[in-house]
Amino acid sequence: MLDKHLIIIVLKKRYLIITGFFFISVFFSCQKPESVPANCNYSQQTYDSLHIDALYLYVNEIYTDSLHPNRNQPEINQAPVKRILGQFQAILDLQIPEVDTVFDILHIRSCIANTRYLWMKVDPDAPEIQALINGQATGNPTLDGIIDQYHFTEVETAYSYPSFNWISIHSSTDWNLIPIANQLEGLVFIDLIDSINGLTFDGSYVQKTNYPAYTEYDFVYGWEDCPSGCLHKRHWIFQVNNTTCEADFSDAFGDVLPTQIIE
Repeated sequence: MLDKHLIIIVLKKRYLIITGFFFISVFFSCQKPESVPANCNYSQQTYDSLHIDALYLYVNEIYTDSLHPNRNQPEINQAPVKRILGQFQAILDLQIPEVDTVFDILHIRSCIANTRYLWMKVDPDAPEIQALINGQATGNPTLDGIIDQYHFTEVETAYSYPSFNWISIHSSTDWNLIPIANQLEGLVFIDLIDSINGLTFDGSYVQKTNYPAYTEYDFVYGWEDCPSGCLHKRHWIFQVNNTTCEADFSDAFGDVLPTQIIE
């Protein structure tokens, strides 16, 4: 006959194993999906018209989430961008009036995300900055290495430079600029760096929200006095299944669109 203390120990071990599997399952079910389902494809036309919007949506996720797993990676992971494109395609394939409204009539697009230039407040008298503006090697291995590695091929000065001592460097490639800006911090001739300047919108934008089972896209159209936040807004909500890549139109709400906007 088994000792009752041994039975208790066995039961506790089984409980811990079951509990462990439960928490592991919950943990992985709540992760943001990065892979692209096989049936989440997109056409060349969708790529040509919406690739930049998918890129901006993903980069804005990184810029607005201090805990994003790719926040410290300068290279932009293309798998999530492709996934967004596939989900856009799934929404387009619904072929309903609401899709025509947000894409073709109102042309609602993603907020712009800066992926190519850094604004820097600099010391105009520093020889490194003078060389940089003149298109020459600066002699500083950190700055020169960043210029070469990340393809910064253009330098522009502010309108009233050097009294307004800001310059911008422009890359020919899209990057997550946060870790690149971090590499420049500490250089004595650079006082301040703005890496995400350009995350702006005109009152109309797409907002993406990740859930374990689906991804939600909120197409927002604003009008009247949008520089101050827009007096009127209307939303169209679409949901795309993260496993099957099937899309559904969920809801539309907000102010009624004026006739002259949709005609």
